[in-house]
Amino acid sequence: METNAHGNASSMSGNGESTLHKASSSVHAAVNSVAGAVDEVASKASPAINRVAAMAHQAVDKAAGSAAPAADWLTEKKPEFECRAEETGRRHVQLRCGQSAEGSGNCCGGGLSFEPHHSLKKRA
Repeated sequence: METNAHGNASSMSGNGESTLHKASSSVHAAVNSVAGAVDEVASKASPAINRVAAMAHQAVDKAAGSAAPAADWLTEKKPEFECRAEETGRRHVQLRCGQSAEGSGNCCGGGLSFEPHHSLKKRA
């Protein structure tokens, strides 16, 4: 059993082996031709792919740069927003329980108290 340069084994002898070798060589040449064409297309497409990737990176950088001032502002105002959310939540509970929300302090200064007039148990 012989193996040719491309790793194909042949158990034939004589003319059959020669014919198989010629056919195998032709197919290998075709594969090499297709691979060369693919390499050529890829080498031509590579610069375009690199340009598109660079533009995408620029778009991400631009978006991040545009969002940065707003993110900084939100970070700076976070304690105030948390205070307002807490105050709004407490006032909502007070109003649902029949208490007046007037004159109540806020969490940033006076503090709110919560003492319901009735139980919040589920009704049957």
